[in-house]
Order: sequence, then C-alpha cells, then structure tokens
Amino acid sequence: MFWEPAVQAWAAGHDGLIPVLNQFYLLAHLPVTAAFFVWLWRRRRPAYRVLRDGFLAANAIALAVFVALPVAPPRLAGIDGLDDTLRTVSGVDLHGGVLSGLFTPTPRSPRYTSATRSWWAPQ
Repeated sequence: MFWEPAVQAWAAGHDGLIPVLNQFYLLAHLPVTAAFFVWLWRRRRPAYRVLRDGFLAANAIALAVFVALPVAPPRLAGIDGLDDTLRTVSGVDLHGGVLSGLFTPTPRSPRYTSATRSWWAPQ
C-alpha cells in the first residue's frame, strides 16, 4: 500500500492523465467488462466458462473479504500524499449527493459491489 502515493504522484505529473483515468473509472469500468464477456462468449466460447468462473470466484472472494474485514479504498485511508482525485481533480464526490446511494463509503456494507457482481451469475 505504501507505493500508492508514489504512483499517484507520478500520474499527477503527467498533465491530463488523472482526469482521463477518473473518467474511465466512472464510465467505462462496467461497460468494458460486460463487452469483454459478450465478446468472449461469442468468439471464444470454450474460454468463456473458465474466465467467467474465475471472475465470479475472484469477486466472491473479494466480497467475503469486504464483509469480513474493515477495508476501504486507499484514497479514503488518510495517507499523507494520497488524494481522492475523483473529488479533488474531477469534482465527483461518490460519497455525497446523487451518487451516494450507489457507493458505500464505509467498509462492511458492500452494496455496490454485491449489486454489480450478482448479474454475472446466469449463464
């Protein structure tokens, strides 16, 4: 975890990189994942089941960790040199306003994670 501030400092030194990465995080994460699995199902059906099952297993393990341990994103850990760039650079506060119902600022209540992961289960 101690490498996070160095990576963020490096990205901040490259003009315009953080806003682009923030937009990708907000807008493309779920659609790109869904598009990948649709493509995989259509073009590489034998690999689809293996990768889908691996994806589901990884998310199930992550969900168990999120429920069992007090985890939070590094940007919320209060580490010197680490900033919530979504809020400070892009002006998006995931924990207030309209978006606050979709994201959980506190650990142990992974509403967003469980809701977005559950739709992958059907074949």
